[in-house]
Amino acid sequence: MEEKKKKKLKTWQIVLIVFGGLILLGIIFGNSSSNNNSSNSLTGNNSPQNPSSGSVSTNEKIKILNYNSEIDSFSFKIIGSAENVAGKELNYCEIDAKFYDKDGAVIGNSLDNINNLGKDETWKFSIYYLGTASDVDHYKIEVGSCW
Repeated sequence: MEEKKKKKLKTWQIVLIVFGGLILLGIIFGNSSSNNNSSNSLTGNNSPQNPSSGSVSTNEKIKILNYNSEIDSFSFKIIGSAENVAGKELNYCEIDAKFYDKDGAVIGNSLDNINNLGKDETWKFSIYYLGTASDVDHYKIEVGSCW
């Protein structure tokens, strides 16, 4: 029985090492480009060529301060920052993203979350699209569950 537990642990270790290696290769060899322009819309044409960024309050507990998209040969991600404006510590919060293709069809969604965000603290979030980066035409982000 104990041997089976060790075998599963080794499998998870290998998966984590391979995944970490792929991310590292993407960082080292990727042709990274970052896009940023000014807009106050969370639901505009947030494409890799024309992302939205800005200071937009979307929830009485969390304020999204800024965000933009980054695309390289391996990934598409949205990075940004948000501030706890609830006046108290928040046990859990998430920023949700929905990704669309050029025809306007939803091709995926993802989120980033945080636990125990203190009063007035700022959080740097990263949301990754897990499909083919070049398929993303635009995206929308919003504050998700928060308590």
